[in-house]
Amino acid sequence: MKKKTIKRALSPSERESITGFSDSFGSGREYEMRRKRRKILTAVFTVFITVLLITIGYFVTETLLNITELPVE
Repeated sequence: MKKKTIKRALSPSERESITGFSDSFGSGREYEMRRKRRKILTAVFTVFITVLLITIGYFVTETLLNITELPVE
């Protein structure tokens, strides 16, 4: 009995273009590094924006609570 071989998925740097279009676009280690860098920056900015929104919400809440505790004139 012959064993079936399973084809593994190729990374973008290992793929070959059928039409020749992707020889210079969207492949290679440089492209993969840019994608990786973009993912890292997206994660960092997401965390930064989340922390910023929480901080702004805290200060707005504290300010509004202080306003409500002021004596009525």
